[in-house]
Amino acid sequence: MGTVFLAWSTVILDRFFSFGAVDIVVNRMLITAGHLTPYYLKVYEEHNWHYWSYSFLSGIVEPTHEMTPGFYVSVMSFNRPDIQSNANMFADGYANLGYLGIIIEAVFLAMVLLLINSSSRGLPIQIVMPTLILPAFALCNGSPFTGFLSFGLGLPIIMFALIPRKKPMESNRGRRRHLSFRQ
Repeated sequence: MGTVFLAWSTVILDRFFSFGAVDIVVNRMLITAGHLTPYYLKVYEEHNWHYWSYSFLSGIVEPTHEMTPGFYVSVMSFNRPDIQSNANMFADGYANLGYLGIIIEAVFLAMVLLLINSSSRGLPIQIVMPTLILPAFALCNGSPFTGFLSFGLGLPIIMFALIPRKKPMESNRGRRRHLSFRQ
């Protein structure tokens, strides 16, 4: 329901203001990422995984390919070394360690989301949501590890934790109320 609302909202906004919202939101976030995921599956069923050798494990793991998964899929599927076929976290996980890679990236994202949730507790939604919009877009086109380290999923955790909160209001629960009839 939310995806349909987002898609139609961008179509309506683009119709009135014509700034390319459909290309950005609908095509890039939804259609392209979904379209490219099967190409990752096909390429990495036949070739070695990356084991995150281009990412956070670059100094530890020996690279199995000369290029990142996005470029590798473009070369192998479309014979286009000049474009990068970024898909989504599921495709990236599969490119790195198959189905286990998908599970690892999903568990990592769940932990990051729990950290964001706990660090933003007590903050107004008007602060939290705008801060997380761009990192959410980044997750549509890549790995949660890259999103955390490079695209702003990690910084909000620190920012939210440092924002002072108002003291919670004292609840009337548990208190006895005394009625007084003063004249």
